[in-house]
Amino acid sequence: QAEEASAQTVAGVREIAAEWKACLLAEVGHTTEVVDAEISRTAQWCESHRNLVEQQIEQQRRLAEETRAQMERRIAEAEQLSSVHLGTSVGLAEAAAAQAEELLNNTKALSERRVKEAVGLLMLYLDRGDGDGAGASLASALPALTA
Repeated sequence: QAEEASAQTVAGVREIAAEWKACLLAEVGHTTEVVDAEISRTAQWCESHRNLVEQQIEQQRRLAEETRAQMERRIAEAEQLSSVHLGTSVGLAEAAAAQAEELLNNTKALSERRVKEAVGLLMLYLDRGDGDGAGASLASALPALTA
């Protein structure tokens, strides 16, 4: 009887051990599925974020390129405007210098003409020698000098 009880106990323990083994294998299988699912979700999340980061990098690169191109256009426009402004300023300065030179030449010519007329009248006065005739000639010529 003891052998039989012992055999039943051993059989019961083996049965329980087999059930636990089956439960543990089922739990390991379930845990493996959960871990595999988590690995898959994590891989998808990483891929999604990698794509987002790549898109952000591409957008930053594109914006930097657009900014660089826009700054190059602005610099070119500023250089062109500066060149035009310089040309205009030089042209205006040259025109002002030409006008000043013309005015100077006209003033010199007018002054020389008036001096020559005055010298001529003075010589006429001195050549005539008589006070009345020369004075009248000088008086009549003075309005021409002031013109």
